[in-house]
Amino acid sequence: MSLLKYLDDNLNNKYEKEMDEYKKYVKLFYTKNSKCPVDNKTILEKKEDKNTLELSCKLKSGKIWKATVTKPTVLNLIIDYENLQEIYKNDGILFKNELQKNLNSSIVNTTKDKDIENKLAKLKDIEKNIDDIKEVFNKQKNELEQNLLNRQEIIKKLATINIKKQKTYKNCPPLEQNVVSKLKEIAKNEKTPTEQRFQQIAKNTNLSINDVKNWHTYFILVFEYLQENHNLQQLNENILKIKTKYDIVNRHFITKPPTITLE
Repeated sequence: MSLLKYLDDNLNNKYEKEMDEYKKYVKLFYTKNSKCPVDNKTILEKKEDKNTLELSCKLKSGKIWKATVTKPTVLNLIIDYENLQEIYKNDGILFKNELQKNLNSSIVNTTKDKDIENKLAKLKDIEKNIDDIKEVFNKQKNELEQNLLNRQEIIKKLATINIKKQKTYKNCPPLEQNVVSKLKEIAKNEKTPTEQRFQQIAKNTNLSINDVKNWHTYFILVFEYLQENHNLQQLNENILKIKTKYDIVNRHFITKPPTITLE
């Protein structure tokens, strides 16, 4: 059974509705002296086997109400992966020892040969199950790593912008706060002023064109830094959400949803 084909369904909560309904019937089943949901009076009769829960009651009308609940198949991939690796390691050591003894024996033992063949097949099944889980983990890892690479790129951008910003600020002369605020507002609304516009700003603020350009470049870098920092925060939140989602999915990995049949 390839687990990878169930990954998207689990990530997209495809079975959420079925699982919520299933939990309602499970609670009803295990509650002592629970009553029939049809009349809220009759005590439910209950039966359970490995795969199903059965709830039923006989109503006053003589009609039988019955719900058959098929249990879901839910895996904990994290624990299963650890357990399978341990089993594979231990069984592998035993298998190698038995195989070596059998090869060194001069006596032909068809029963022993068959036993070794069966144990090898079991090891291959365990290996296949490990690979199936690893395939799911690897896809999650690849998707997460892309976000981490994007995060590194943003951090590099922030460092580069910060260096440019500090270097540019050294060329900005001290100004009155109201002039600084005015130049900041202009930079916010006009990303690339023309040369004529720079001359006009210089005239209105009694600054040289170079000073106006330096302050304008500085504020543009400030805005870029703030935007990239905002992007970084959003990406960090997204990475945390992805990690949390993967952890929940991997611990409650549904390969077969429950079914509820009412009669």
